Formats: sequence, C-alpha cells, structure tokens
Amino acid sequence: MATAVEKGIGHVRGAFDEEGLLSSAAFFLNDGPRVYFLFAASSPPARENGAMFLLIEQFIRENAGTNIILDFEGGDDTNLGRFYKSFGAEEIVYYRVLRNRLPGLMKAGLKLGRMIRERVK
Repeated sequence: MATAVEKGIGHVRGAFDEEGLLSSAAFFLNDGPRVYFLFAASSPPARENGAMFLLIEQFIRENAGTNIILDFEGGDDTNLGRFYKSFGAEEIVYYRVLRNRLPGLMKAGLKLGRMIRERVK
C-alpha cells in the first residue's frame, strides 16, 4: 500500500471520531479508469455510525460524472455484498476453468469430499 501511495496510484481515506481518532479507513488502488476498493477497517463504534459508508459515498460523489469505475472486488460474504449493492454496485460472476490432473484415487477422494460438502449445505 505504501508503494502504491508513493507512486500516486493508491490512496487512503479516513474518517475520524469526535476526539480526532481514526475510526475508519479505506484503501483505493487506481488502474486507469478502474479504481479498486482493496482494504477497509473500522472500529466497533464506526461500524455502528456508518463511517465506512461515508468514506465510500464521498469517493463516489467526488468521481460522479467521470469515466471512473469503482470495483469492490467481490467475495462470498452476503452482508458485504448487500453493503456494496447499497451504492448501486452490480454483481458480476467470474467463471473459472478447473483442470484436475490428479491420479484416479485422489480424484475420487476429491469428488467424494465435494459430495459430502454439498449434502451438508
């Protein structure tokens, strides 16, 4: 993060509480017209008062009307997905190709493991 900031392609935003203490921070990485929201941290009180929401909303307002795309990166956390969607984020599914070149017995073990996991869900 420090190197990205030094090179001018990354920046950190922070929200401070009444005493002037940092309560929430976010790191953004620039890649042309795409800006990645890569890291965020908030204190427990900041989670309650919406400080992170303020940081992201401020970024969006400052860049509204430009060609910048804010990329939240993704993940499997449904609550996080709901939070990102509150800003108008669209979900994009990325497909992957998995090639299994393991020996037959190991393949069978993996297949059995997947079947067990699916039944547990």
